[in-house]
Amino acid sequence: MKPPIKLFKRTLVLLLLVWLAWICWKFQPWMPGGHAVHLSSAHMGACDLQIWQRKNGLLNPEPFATALFVRKSGGPWTAYLLDIQDLYREEIILRKEDSGVAVMYGKTKRAYFDEKQNAFTLYHYDGQPELRSRTVIDSEPPGNWWLGR
Repeated sequence: MKPPIKLFKRTLVLLLLVWLAWICWKFQPWMPGGHAVHLSSAHMGACDLQIWQRKNGLLNPEPFATALFVRKSGGPWTAYLLDIQDLYREEIILRKEDSGVAVMYGKTKRAYFDEKQNAFTLYHYDGQPELRSRTVIDSEPPGNWWLGR
């Protein structure tokens, strides 16, 4: 049997390594700036929807930008900025609600796209809604949506 001090040190080192791996995953330091990752897709109602997250760069205080892309019945793709955040977030859910689609961060409704009114509402962390403008892109997502931001 190993002495308790050695077992404690090994456990501490293992916990430190797990913590460092988690930090690396959340900040994605190996991902180059400008690189975009496709997180999810859905077809709801008459809309195709996609969520993409772009790495802004290591030295940027908010290293990730997340956008919702919407295309109605084969029309052009439009992009809506969801968030600029510190951490890589791969768990974003699109859920059909009433006449549109809710964008969920876990159990929190972060945004809502109303298909009938073609309107995008972003909910701030304090709960206040904000109607957001769109960026029409001339290609498939992610295209160059961040150039207008």
